[in-house]
Amino acid sequence: MNIDIGRSVTYPFEDKQWPQKIGILFVLGFIPGLNAIVGSGYALTIARNIVRQATYPLPSWDDWSDIAVRGLLSIVAGFLYFLPVLLVGCCLAVGAQFLSNGDGNSNGGVLTLVQCCGGVLVLLYTIGALLLLNVGHMRYVLSDQFQSYLELGACLRDLRENLPLFVTLFVFQIILGLIAGAVGALLAITCVGPVAVTTLAILASGYILGVATTGLVAQPKRGL
Repeated sequence: MNIDIGRSVTYPFEDKQWPQKIGILFVLGFIPGLNAIVGSGYALTIARNIVRQATYPLPSWDDWSDIAVRGLLSIVAGFLYFLPVLLVGCCLAVGAQFLSNGDGNSNGGVLTLVQCCGGVLVLLYTIGALLLLNVGHMRYVLSDQFQSYLELGACLRDLRENLPLFVTLFVFQIILGLIAGAVGALLAITCVGPVAVTTLAILASGYILGVATTGLVAQPKRGL
């Protein structure tokens, strides 16, 4: 997978309608809840347009309902993928309360051991779930069907057969998230800075996902 990080930031401005398209995404970024739905949907739609080799990948807001539906379904899929770790977290919290004395003192190393083991399992599961969710995103970009997220057997097969690609994609996403988080924190005093950074991160993440999906389907005897 050959991703041009610089282009992931500059490509939106090649579209003559970028002020309108990005401007609407920026404004929606101030609305809690809706910003997550629309941001996820917009990134997936960008990826979809890149796979389809659109001249200008930025989606038009004429299709706002499709963008919102894609975003909502991707969030639902993410919740389902992370439901087990949420349940484990709840069990750990209940276990910690059960093993604690009434005065707040813990019962020795038992609680510490449970928390450490649980923490390691949660971390490993989170990494695996993120990798698998990326497979689901790619399958959804190609099919536009929510069922693509639920075909876990096929997702696991694609992950196993193309592990280096998905690990590379995961690393790029982590780096992008860290950069966006750091810059957003520095610009927090401006109020609009974090939203602007998040908007650019959405555009970049959509590009990265689209390039990765294109590279995957181009591989002989592999793909989704």
